[in-house]
Amino acid sequence: TIITDPKLLEQVKEKIESKGFKIKDSDIILIPKNFVKVSGEEAVRVVKLSDELENHDDVQDYYTNYDIDEAELKVIAEKIGS
Repeated sequence: TIITDPKLLEQVKEKIESKGFKIKDSDIILIPKNFVKVSGEEAVRVVKLSDELENHDDVQDYYTNYDIDEAELKVIAEKIGS
C-alpha cells in the first residue's frame, strides 16, 4: 500500500511503473483523521449499518471512522452472521 496526495496519484503511478512494477489497483480514498471508539450495542448497530451499505446495489463506496476492539468485532460478526 502506498499513500500519497491525490494530486500526485498519476505522477506516483508513472514513477512506480517506470521502475518496472505493475500496479494492480489504484484508487483515491478518504482516510479519517480521527476515529470514534464504539462498543456494545452501538458497535452492533454500526456493523449492521456497514453490512447494509456494503450489500446495497446503489452504494458504490462508503467510508467509516469507527474503531471497534478486534475481539468484540469477532463476537459481533458471529452474532449477526457477517
